[in-house]
Amino acid sequence: MGRLRVKYGTFAQFTALTNKNADTLYFITDRGLVYKGSTLMTSKILISISGAGGDQVITITDNSTSSPTAYSVYSASAINAILTTLNTAIGTHRQVATGTNADGKATNSNYGHVELNDAIDSDLAASNGGTAATPKAVKSALQEAKDYTDTQMGNLSGAMIFKGTMGDAAAYNSSSAYDVGAYCTYPSGATAKLYCCITAIGPSGEAWNASHWDEVYRDVKTPPTTHSVGWVYEIVATGIYAGKSCEPGDRLICLKDGTSANDDDWTVSQANINGAVTSQDNLEEDALVLGAGNNRRVKKLAPGTTSYWLQQTEDGPAWVQLKQNSLGQGFFYSSTAAATAAKTVAAPGFVLTEGGIIAVRFNNGINVASATLNVNSTGAVPLYYRGQALLANVVRTGETVTCVCAKNNNNYIWWILGIDKNIPTAGNGISISETNVISVDADAAPTQNSTKPVTSGGTYQAIANATLNWETIS
Repeated sequence: MGRLRVKYGTFAQFTALTNKNADTLYFITDRGLVYKGSTLMTSKILISISGAGGDQVITITDNSTSSPTAYSVYSASAINAILTTLNTAIGTHRQVATGTNADGKATNSNYGHVELNDAIDSDLAASNGGTAATPKAVKSALQEAKDYTDTQMGNLSGAMIFKGTMGDAAAYNSSSAYDVGAYCTYPSGATAKLYCCITAIGPSGEAWNASHWDEVYRDVKTPPTTHSVGWVYEIVATGIYAGKSCEPGDRLICLKDGTSANDDDWTVSQANINGAVTSQDNLEEDALVLGAGNNRRVKKLAPGTTSYWLQQTEDGPAWVQLKQNSLGQGFFYSSTAAATAAKTVAAPGFVLTEGGIIAVRFNNGINVASATLNVNSTGAVPLYYRGQALLANVVRTGETVTCVCAKNNNNYIWWILGIDKNIPTAGNGISISETNVISVDADAAPTQNSTKPVTSGGTYQAIANATLNWETIS
Protein backbone atom coordinates (compact mmCIF):
# COMPACT_ATOMS: atom_id res chain seq x y z
CA MET A 1 0.00 0.00 0.00
CA GLY A 2 1.11 3.53 -0.66
CA ARG A 3 1.59 6.34 1.80
CA LEU A 4 -1.19 8.79 2.60
CA ARG A 5 -0.66 12.34 3.82
CA VAL A 6 -3.17 14.26 5.98
CA LYS A 7 -3.85 17.98 5.95
CA TYR A 8 -6.55 20.07 7.59
CA GLY A 9 -7.89 23.58 7.24
CA THR A 10 -10.97 25.61 6.44
CA PHE A 11 -13.14 25.15 3.42
CA ALA A 12 -11.81 28.43 2.02
CA GLN A 13 -8.22 27.22 2.33
CA PHE A 14 -9.12 23.94 0.63
CA THR A 15 -10.84 25.59 -2.31
CA ALA A 16 -7.88 27.97 -2.71
CA LEU A 17 -5.46 25.08 -3.41
CA THR A 18 -4.41 25.01 -7.05
CA ASN A 19 -3.42 21.35 -7.00
CA LYS A 20 -5.14 18.87 -4.73
CA ASN A 21 -2.96 15.79 -4.23
CA ALA A 22 -4.83 12.52 -4.82
CA ASP A 23 -2.78 10.83 -2.04
CA THR A 24 -3.73 13.45 0.57
CA LEU A 25 -6.73 13.57 2.90
CA TYR A 26 -8.06 17.02 3.51
CA PHE A 27 -10.11 17.56 6.70
CA ILE A 28 -12.36 20.63 6.41
CA THR A 29 -12.67 21.86 9.95
CA ASP A 30 -15.47 24.40 9.49
CA ARG A 31 -17.71 22.10 7.41
CA GLY A 32 -17.04 18.63 8.83
CA LEU A 33 -16.08 17.37 5.38
CA VAL A 34 -13.29 15.03 4.23
CA TYR A 35 -11.81 15.06 0.73
CA LYS A 36 -9.27 12.67 -0.85
CA GLY A 37 -7.70 14.90 -3.38
CA SER A 38 -10.66 16.65 -5.00
CA THR A 39 -13.08 13.79 -4.25
CA LEU A 40 -15.62 14.30 -1.42
CA MET A 41 -15.52 11.28 0.89
CA THR A 42 -18.32 12.31 3.27
CA SER A 43 -21.92 13.51 2.84
CA LYS A 44 -22.34 17.01 1.65
CA ILE A 45 -25.70 17.30 3.48
CA LEU A 46 -25.64 18.86 6.90
CA ILE A 47 -28.65 18.37 9.16
CA SER A 48 -28.71 20.57 12.21
CA ILE A 49 -31.27 20.84 15.00
CA SER A 50 -31.67 23.96 17.04
CA GLY A 51 -34.07 25.04 19.71
CA ALA A 52 -35.91 22.84 22.22
CA GLY A 53 -39.24 21.03 22.54
CA GLY A 54 -41.94 21.74 20.01
CA ASP A 55 -40.01 24.77 18.74
CA GLN A 56 -37.02 22.80 17.55
CA VAL A 57 -35.93 23.70 14.02
CA ILE A 58 -34.46 21.17 11.65
CA THR A 59 -32.21 22.67 8.96
CA ILE A 60 -30.96 20.72 5.93
CA THR A 61 -27.95 22.37 4.28
CA ASP A 62 -25.81 21.59 1.20
CA ASN A 63 -22.39 21.97 2.84
CA SER A 64 -20.23 21.41 -0.25
CA THR A 65 -20.61 24.82 -1.87
CA SER A 66 -18.76 28.02 -1.22
CA SER A 67 -21.95 29.53 0.22
CA PRO A 68 -23.87 26.73 2.03
CA THR A 69 -27.58 26.81 1.15
CA ALA A 70 -30.31 25.68 3.57
CA TYR A 71 -32.73 23.69 1.41
CA SER A 72 -35.46 23.10 3.98
CA VAL A 73 -36.15 24.34 7.46
CA TYR A 74 -38.90 22.56 9.36
CA SER A 75 -40.07 22.95 12.91
CA ALA A 76 -41.39 19.98 14.83
CA SER A 77 -44.88 21.48 14.81
CA ALA A 78 -44.71 21.90 11.00
CA ILE A 79 -43.75 18.27 10.56
CA ASN A 80 -46.64 17.15 12.78
CA ALA A 81 -49.01 19.26 10.72
CA ILE A 82 -47.81 17.55 7.53
CA LEU A 83 -48.33 14.10 9.08
CA THR A 84 -51.84 15.06 10.18
CA THR A 85 -52.67 16.14 6.67
CA LEU A 86 -51.40 12.85 5.24
CA ASN A 87 -53.38 10.82 7.78
CA THR A 88 -56.54 12.64 6.82
CA ALA A 89 -55.93 12.04 3.12
CA ILE A 90 -54.95 8.35 3.19
CA GLY A 91 -56.30 7.14 6.49
CA THR A 92 -54.69 6.12 9.71
CA HIS A 93 -53.04 2.74 9.70
CA ARG A 94 -54.29 0.55 12.49
CA GLN A 95 -52.56 -2.47 13.91
CA VAL A 96 -54.89 -5.41 14.59
CA ALA A 97 -54.34 -8.85 16.02
CA THR A 98 -53.55 -11.62 13.55
CA GLY A 99 -56.56 -13.68 12.42
CA THR A 100 -59.17 -11.33 13.83
CA ASN A 101 -61.71 -9.15 12.07
CA ALA A 102 -61.89 -6.45 14.66
CA ASP A 103 -61.36 -2.71 14.74
CA GLY A 104 -59.08 -2.43 11.72
CA LYS A 105 -61.31 -3.86 8.94
CA ALA A 106 -62.00 -1.64 5.95
CA THR A 107 -65.53 -0.24 5.61
CA ASN A 108 -67.16 2.62 3.76
CA SER A 109 -66.05 4.97 6.51
CA ASN A 110 -62.95 3.27 7.89
CA TYR A 111 -59.66 2.82 6.04
CA GLY A 112 -58.55 -0.40 7.65
CA HIS A 113 -57.26 -3.78 6.58
CA VAL A 114 -58.67 -6.02 3.78
CA GLU A 115 -59.06 -9.75 4.27
CA LEU A 116 -58.63 -11.96 1.17
CA ASN A 117 -61.16 -14.74 0.69
CA ASP A 118 -61.51 -17.60 -1.83
CA ALA A 119 -65.31 -17.48 -1.63
CA ILE A 120 -67.26 -16.19 -4.70
CA ASP A 121 -70.51 -15.59 -2.82
CA SER A 122 -71.67 -12.08 -3.64
CA ASP A 123 -74.21 -12.02 -0.80
CA LEU A 124 -71.77 -11.27 2.06
CA ALA A 125 -73.39 -9.26 4.84
CA ALA A 126 -72.32 -5.69 5.66
CA SER A 127 -70.60 -6.99 8.76
CA ASN A 128 -68.14 -8.77 6.48
CA GLY A 129 -66.72 -5.49 5.20
CA GLY A 130 -63.02 -5.60 4.48
CA THR A 131 -63.24 -8.96 2.63
CA ALA A 132 -61.93 -9.16 -0.95
CA ALA A 133 -61.81 -11.98 -3.51
CA THR A 134 -58.50 -13.70 -4.11
CA PRO A 135 -57.26 -14.41 -7.64
CA LYS A 136 -58.50 -17.97 -7.12
CA ALA A 137 -61.99 -16.67 -6.31
CA VAL A 138 -61.96 -14.45 -9.40
CA LYS A 139 -60.98 -17.39 -11.60
CA SER A 140 -63.71 -19.56 -10.06
CA ALA A 141 -66.30 -16.85 -10.67
CA LEU A 142 -65.27 -16.48 -14.31
CA GLN A 143 -65.45 -20.24 -14.84
CA GLU A 144 -68.90 -20.38 -13.27
CA ALA A 145 -70.08 -17.57 -15.57
CA LYS A 146 -68.61 -19.37 -18.59
CA ASP A 147 -70.33 -22.64 -17.65
CA TYR A 148 -73.66 -20.85 -17.31
CA THR A 149 -73.22 -19.12 -20.67
CA ASP A 150 -72.36 -22.45 -22.31
CA THR A 151 -75.60 -23.91 -20.98
CA GLN A 152 -77.73 -21.00 -22.14
CA MET A 153 -76.11 -20.49 -25.55
CA GLY A 154 -75.37 -24.04 -26.61
CA ASN A 155 -71.68 -24.09 -25.67
CA LEU A 156 -71.07 -20.68 -27.24
CA SER A 157 -69.15 -18.65 -24.70
CA GLY A 158 -66.41 -16.11 -24.55
CA ALA A 159 -65.88 -13.41 -27.13
CA MET A 160 -67.21 -13.76 -30.67
CA ILE A 161 -64.58 -13.23 -33.33
CA PHE A 162 -65.59 -11.86 -36.71
CA LYS A 163 -63.65 -13.88 -39.27
CA GLY A 164 -64.91 -12.26 -42.46
CA THR A 165 -67.46 -12.86 -45.23
CA MET A 166 -68.68 -16.13 -46.71
CA GLY A 167 -70.40 -16.78 -50.03
CA ASP A 168 -70.53 -19.22 -52.90
CA ALA A 169 -72.64 -19.97 -55.99
CA ALA A 170 -72.72 -22.18 -59.04
CA ALA A 171 -70.44 -21.39 -61.94
CA TYR A 172 -71.81 -19.04 -64.60
CA ASN A 173 -73.81 -20.81 -67.32
CA SER A 174 -73.98 -18.87 -70.60
CA SER A 175 -77.12 -20.82 -71.60
CA SER A 176 -79.13 -19.97 -68.47
CA ALA A 177 -81.41 -17.11 -67.50
CA TYR A 178 -80.54 -14.97 -64.45
CA ASP A 179 -82.79 -12.66 -62.47
CA VAL A 180 -81.51 -9.50 -60.85
CA GLY A 181 -80.11 -10.52 -57.48
CA ALA A 182 -79.01 -13.98 -58.62
CA TYR A 183 -75.45 -15.13 -57.86
CA CYS A 184 -72.76 -16.95 -59.82
CA THR A 185 -69.01 -17.51 -59.84
CA TYR A 186 -66.73 -16.65 -62.76
CA PRO A 187 -64.38 -17.75 -64.22
CA SER A 188 -64.18 -21.41 -63.30
CA GLY A 189 -61.39 -22.82 -61.20
CA ALA A 190 -59.30 -21.50 -58.33
CA THR A 191 -59.46 -17.89 -59.56
CA ALA A 192 -63.27 -17.80 -59.58
CA LYS A 193 -64.86 -14.70 -58.06
CA LEU A 194 -68.37 -14.25 -56.69
CA TYR A 195 -70.81 -12.02 -58.60
CA CYS A 196 -74.36 -10.70 -58.18
CA CYS A 197 -76.57 -10.07 -61.24
CA ILE A 198 -77.57 -6.42 -61.76
CA THR A 199 -79.16 -6.76 -65.22
CA ALA A 200 -81.61 -9.59 -65.93
CA ILE A 201 -80.49 -12.15 -68.52
CA GLY A 202 -83.18 -13.79 -70.67
CA PRO A 203 -83.96 -17.51 -71.12
CA SER A 204 -81.53 -17.90 -74.02
CA GLY A 205 -78.61 -16.73 -71.85
CA GLU A 206 -75.58 -14.84 -73.10
CA ALA A 207 -71.80 -14.91 -73.12
CA TRP A 208 -70.21 -13.48 -69.98
CA ASN A 209 -70.82 -9.73 -69.83
CA ALA A 210 -69.11 -8.09 -66.85
CA SER A 211 -71.37 -5.01 -67.08
CA HIS A 212 -74.32 -7.18 -66.05
CA TRP A 213 -72.67 -8.29 -62.79
CA ASP A 214 -71.24 -6.78 -59.61
CA GLU A 215 -68.39 -8.53 -57.83
CA VAL A 216 -69.15 -9.51 -54.22
CA TYR A 217 -66.10 -9.72 -51.96
CA ARG A 218 -65.78 -12.91 -49.92
CA ASP A 219 -63.13 -14.19 -47.51
CA VAL A 220 -64.18 -17.85 -47.69
CA LYS A 221 -66.57 -19.92 -49.81
CA THR A 222 -67.84 -22.33 -47.17
CA PRO A 223 -67.34 -22.99 -43.42
CA PRO A 224 -63.68 -23.86 -42.77
CA THR A 225 -62.88 -27.45 -41.85
CA THR A 226 -60.89 -26.39 -38.80
CA HIS A 227 -62.93 -23.96 -36.74
CA SER A 228 -63.23 -22.59 -33.23
CA VAL A 229 -66.17 -21.70 -31.05
CA GLY A 230 -67.16 -18.05 -31.38
CA TRP A 231 -66.11 -17.60 -34.99
CA VAL A 232 -68.61 -15.47 -36.95
CA TYR A 233 -68.97 -15.09 -40.72
CA GLU A 234 -71.31 -12.71 -42.56
CA ILE A 235 -73.14 -14.35 -45.47
CA VAL A 236 -72.91 -12.37 -48.73
CA ALA A 237 -74.68 -14.73 -51.17
CA THR A 238 -77.92 -16.67 -50.89
CA GLY A 239 -77.29 -20.37 -50.41
CA ILE A 240 -76.94 -23.33 -48.07
CA TYR A 241 -74.07 -23.08 -45.59
CA ALA A 242 -73.41 -25.76 -42.95
CA GLY A 243 -76.81 -27.18 -43.87
CA LYS A 244 -78.61 -23.89 -43.10
CA SER A 245 -80.53 -21.74 -45.58
CA CYS A 246 -78.91 -18.32 -45.51
CA GLU A 247 -79.32 -14.94 -47.13
CA PRO A 248 -77.02 -11.93 -47.43
CA GLY A 249 -76.66 -10.27 -44.04
CA ASP A 250 -77.15 -13.47 -42.02
CA ARG A 251 -74.46 -14.51 -39.53
CA LEU A 252 -73.03 -18.04 -39.44
CA ILE A 253 -71.78 -18.70 -35.89
CA CYS A 254 -69.52 -21.52 -34.74
CA LEU A 255 -70.78 -23.26 -31.58
CA LYS A 256 -68.09 -25.89 -31.16
CA ASP A 257 -64.40 -26.38 -31.90
CA GLY A 258 -63.74 -28.84 -34.69
CA THR A 259 -61.16 -30.14 -37.13
CA SER A 260 -63.58 -31.63 -39.67
CA ALA A 261 -66.72 -30.47 -41.47
CA ASN A 262 -69.75 -30.82 -39.21
CA ASP A 263 -73.00 -28.91 -39.80
CA ASP A 264 -73.95 -29.33 -36.13
CA ASP A 265 -70.99 -27.15 -35.12
CA TRP A 266 -72.68 -24.11 -36.66
CA THR A 267 -75.85 -22.08 -36.29
CA VAL A 268 -77.26 -19.15 -38.22
CA SER A 269 -78.52 -15.81 -36.96
CA GLN A 270 -81.06 -14.54 -39.46
CA ALA A 271 -80.77 -10.87 -40.37
CA ASN A 272 -84.15 -10.82 -42.14
CA ILE A 273 -85.85 -12.31 -45.15
CA ASN A 274 -85.30 -9.93 -48.04
CA GLY A 275 -88.53 -8.24 -49.09
CA ALA A 276 -90.43 -9.49 -46.05
CA VAL A 277 -92.65 -7.31 -43.91
CA THR A 278 -90.55 -6.21 -40.95
CA SER A 279 -93.16 -4.78 -38.62
CA GLN A 280 -96.87 -4.98 -37.95
CA ASP A 281 -97.28 -1.42 -39.29
CA ASN A 282 -96.25 -2.67 -42.74
CA LEU A 283 -98.62 -5.63 -42.76
CA GLU A 284 -102.32 -5.08 -43.30
CA GLU A 285 -104.67 -7.27 -41.35
CA ASP A 286 -105.33 -10.60 -43.08
CA ALA A 287 -102.82 -9.81 -45.85
CA LEU A 288 -101.14 -12.78 -47.51
CA VAL A 289 -97.41 -13.25 -48.04
CA LEU A 290 -96.43 -14.78 -51.39
CA GLY A 291 -93.22 -15.89 -53.02
CA ALA A 292 -91.64 -13.35 -55.39
CA GLY A 293 -88.92 -14.91 -57.50
CA ASN A 294 -86.19 -17.50 -57.26
CA ASN A 295 -84.12 -15.55 -54.72
CA ARG A 296 -86.33 -16.55 -51.79
CA ARG A 297 -87.89 -13.10 -51.68
CA VAL A 298 -91.44 -12.47 -50.59
CA LYS A 299 -94.13 -9.90 -51.16
CA LYS A 300 -97.46 -9.17 -49.55
CA LEU A 301 -100.86 -9.35 -51.22
CA ALA A 302 -103.41 -6.89 -49.90
CA PRO A 303 -106.53 -8.32 -48.22
CA GLY A 304 -109.32 -9.30 -50.59
CA THR A 305 -112.84 -7.94 -50.66
CA THR A 306 -115.67 -9.96 -49.15
CA SER A 307 -116.81 -12.82 -51.45
CA TYR A 308 -113.59 -12.57 -53.48
CA TRP A 309 -111.42 -15.64 -54.08
CA LEU A 310 -107.66 -15.95 -54.54
CA GLN A 311 -107.10 -17.10 -58.10
CA GLN A 312 -103.94 -17.83 -60.09
CA THR A 313 -104.13 -15.60 -63.16
CA GLU A 314 -101.77 -14.97 -66.06
CA ASP A 315 -100.33 -12.09 -64.04
CA GLY A 316 -99.94 -14.15 -60.86
CA PRO A 317 -102.16 -14.62 -57.79
CA ALA A 318 -104.97 -12.09 -57.56
CA TRP A 319 -108.26 -11.54 -55.77
CA VAL A 320 -111.27 -12.17 -58.05
CA GLN A 321 -114.96 -11.97 -57.37
CA LEU A 322 -116.63 -15.37 -57.08
CA LYS A 323 -119.40 -15.67 -59.67
CA GLN A 324 -121.36 -18.66 -60.87
CA ASN A 325 -120.21 -17.85 -64.41
CA SER A 326 -116.60 -18.50 -63.46
CA LEU A 327 -117.60 -21.98 -62.25
CA GLY A 328 -119.43 -22.88 -65.46
CA GLN A 329 -122.86 -22.36 -63.87
CA GLY A 330 -125.72 -19.87 -64.11
CA PHE A 331 -129.10 -18.94 -65.58
CA PHE A 332 -129.06 -17.34 -69.02
CA TYR A 333 -131.30 -16.18 -71.90
CA SER A 334 -130.91 -16.89 -75.59
CA SER A 335 -132.70 -14.74 -78.16
CA THR A 336 -131.30 -16.48 -81.23
CA ALA A 337 -133.87 -16.95 -83.98
CA ALA A 338 -135.75 -20.24 -83.81
CA ALA A 339 -134.52 -21.37 -87.24
CA THR A 340 -130.86 -20.67 -86.46
CA ALA A 341 -129.06 -23.82 -85.29
CA ALA A 342 -126.12 -22.00 -83.64
CA LYS A 343 -127.66 -20.67 -80.46
CA THR A 344 -125.63 -18.11 -78.48
CA VAL A 345 -125.70 -16.76 -74.94
CA ALA A 346 -123.97 -13.65 -73.59
CA ALA A 347 -122.46 -14.48 -70.18
CA PRO A 348 -119.41 -12.38 -69.23
CA GLY A 349 -116.89 -14.36 -67.17
CA PHE A 350 -118.39 -17.73 -68.03
CA VAL A 351 -115.91 -20.61 -68.13
CA LEU A 352 -116.88 -23.82 -69.89
CA THR A 353 -116.42 -26.42 -67.16
CA GLU A 354 -117.09 -30.14 -67.25
CA GLY A 355 -119.82 -30.83 -64.74
CA GLY A 356 -121.13 -27.26 -64.85
CA ILE A 357 -124.94 -27.02 -64.83
CA ILE A 358 -126.79 -24.19 -66.57
CA ALA A 359 -130.39 -23.24 -67.31
CA VAL A 360 -131.18 -21.41 -70.56
CA ARG A 361 -134.51 -19.84 -71.50
CA PHE A 362 -134.91 -19.87 -75.30
CA ASN A 363 -137.04 -16.83 -76.01
CA ASN A 364 -137.74 -17.97 -79.59
CA GLY A 365 -137.62 -21.73 -79.11
CA ILE A 366 -135.66 -24.19 -81.29
CA ASN A 367 -137.37 -25.43 -84.46
CA VAL A 368 -134.23 -26.78 -86.14
CA ALA A 369 -132.49 -30.12 -85.51
CA SER A 370 -128.91 -30.60 -84.17
CA ALA A 371 -128.75 -27.18 -82.56
CA THR A 372 -125.60 -26.05 -80.71
CA LEU A 373 -125.15 -23.72 -77.78
CA ASN A 374 -122.24 -21.26 -77.48
CA VAL A 375 -122.01 -19.60 -74.06
CA ASN A 376 -119.72 -16.56 -73.83
CA SER A 377 -117.86 -17.53 -77.03
CA THR A 378 -116.56 -20.74 -75.42
CA GLY A 379 -117.45 -22.71 -78.54
CA ALA A 380 -120.50 -24.20 -80.31
CA VAL A 381 -121.33 -27.22 -78.13
CA PRO A 382 -124.00 -29.69 -79.42
CA LEU A 383 -127.27 -30.04 -77.49
CA TYR A 384 -128.22 -33.65 -76.70
CA TYR A 385 -131.57 -34.91 -75.46
CA ARG A 386 -132.50 -38.49 -74.64
CA GLY A 387 -129.33 -39.96 -76.11
CA GLN A 388 -129.31 -38.12 -79.42
CA ALA A 389 -128.87 -34.70 -80.94
CA LEU A 390 -131.77 -32.43 -80.07
CA LEU A 391 -134.71 -32.75 -82.52
CA ALA A 392 -136.51 -29.79 -83.98
CA ASN A 393 -139.49 -28.32 -82.16
CA VAL A 394 -138.75 -30.11 -78.89
CA VAL A 395 -138.00 -26.78 -77.25
CA ARG A 396 -140.88 -24.38 -77.79
CA THR A 397 -140.90 -20.61 -77.55
CA GLY A 398 -140.17 -19.39 -74.01
CA GLU A 399 -139.28 -22.81 -72.63
CA THR A 400 -136.30 -23.28 -70.29
CA VAL A 401 -133.74 -26.05 -70.75
CA THR A 402 -131.55 -27.34 -67.90
CA CYS A 403 -128.39 -29.09 -69.05
CA VAL A 404 -125.01 -30.25 -67.77
CA CYS A 405 -121.67 -29.90 -69.53
CA ALA A 406 -120.26 -33.35 -70.27
CA LYS A 407 -117.68 -34.92 -72.54
CA ASN A 408 -118.26 -37.44 -75.30
CA ASN A 409 -115.06 -38.81 -76.82
CA ASN A 410 -113.20 -35.83 -75.30
CA ASN A 411 -115.62 -33.40 -76.97
CA TYR A 412 -117.90 -31.17 -74.94
CA ILE A 413 -121.67 -31.65 -75.20
CA TRP A 414 -124.62 -30.03 -73.45
CA TRP A 415 -126.66 -32.91 -72.05
CA ILE A 416 -130.25 -31.76 -71.48
CA LEU A 417 -131.54 -32.89 -68.09
CA GLY A 418 -135.01 -31.49 -68.49
CA ILE A 419 -137.23 -28.99 -70.29
CA ASP A 420 -139.58 -26.74 -68.42
CA LYS A 421 -142.57 -27.19 -70.81
CA ASN A 422 -145.25 -24.57 -71.26
CA ILE A 423 -148.65 -25.42 -69.75
CA PRO A 424 -151.31 -25.73 -72.51
CA THR A 425 -153.95 -23.01 -72.38
CA ALA A 426 -156.88 -22.06 -74.61
CA GLY A 427 -155.88 -20.21 -77.75
CA ASN A 428 -153.14 -20.68 -80.32
CA GLY A 429 -154.95 -23.67 -81.71
CA ILE A 430 -155.60 -25.27 -78.32
CA SER A 431 -159.00 -25.55 -76.71
CA ILE A 432 -160.08 -27.32 -73.58
CA SER A 433 -163.62 -28.60 -73.98
CA GLU A 434 -164.00 -30.54 -70.81
CA THR A 435 -162.04 -32.21 -68.10
CA ASN A 436 -159.42 -34.59 -69.49
CA VAL A 437 -160.18 -33.62 -73.14
CA ILE A 438 -157.84 -31.34 -75.14
CA SER A 439 -158.61 -30.25 -78.67
CA VAL A 440 -155.57 -29.32 -80.81
CA ASP A 441 -155.54 -27.89 -84.33
CA ALA A 442 -153.11 -29.71 -86.58
CA ASP A 443 -150.36 -27.39 -87.82
CA ALA A 444 -150.40 -28.65 -91.37
CA ALA A 445 -154.21 -28.95 -91.67
CA PRO A 446 -155.77 -26.43 -89.34
CA THR A 447 -159.24 -27.34 -90.62
CA GLN A 448 -158.90 -30.86 -89.32
CA ASN A 449 -159.64 -30.95 -85.63
CA SER A 450 -159.04 -33.91 -83.43
CA THR A 451 -159.79 -34.58 -79.84
CA LYS A 452 -158.42 -37.33 -77.62
CA PRO A 453 -159.08 -38.04 -73.98
CA VAL A 454 -156.07 -37.72 -71.71
CA THR A 455 -155.95 -40.83 -69.61
CA SER A 456 -154.72 -40.81 -66.07
CA GLY A 457 -150.91 -40.65 -65.94
CA GLY A 458 -150.52 -40.14 -69.68
CA THR A 459 -148.92 -37.24 -71.53
CA TYR A 460 -149.54 -36.84 -75.25
CA GLN A 461 -147.91 -34.84 -78.01
CA ALA A 462 -149.76 -33.84 -81.17
CA ILE A 463 -147.63 -34.54 -84.24
CA ALA A 464 -148.31 -31.95 -86.91
CA ASN A 465 -148.57 -33.58 -90.31
CA ALA A 466 -151.19 -34.09 -93.02
CA THR A 467 -153.17 -36.32 -90.71
CA LEU A 468 -153.30 -35.42 -87.05
CA ASN A 469 -151.97 -38.23 -84.89
CA TRP A 470 -151.39 -38.62 -81.21
CA GLU A 471 -148.20 -40.09 -79.75
CA THR A 472 -147.59 -41.00 -76.11
CA ILE A 473 -144.26 -39.46 -74.98
CA SER A 474 -144.24 -40.42 -71.32
